[in-house]
Amino acid sequence: PEAAKKHGRPGVMAELVIFNFDCRNVPARSPPQAAAS
Repeated sequence: PEAAKKHGRPGVMAELVIFNFDCRNVPARSPPQAAAS
C-alpha cells in the first residue's frame, strides 16, 4: 500500500480492494498476524 500511495496509479484502487479483502480475512485465520500488521 505504501508504494501504491507513492505512485498514485489506477492500480491503487485494485491494490486497496485486495488489501481490504486481506484485512477482512487475515484476522479470521491468524489474529496475532493481523495485530502485527
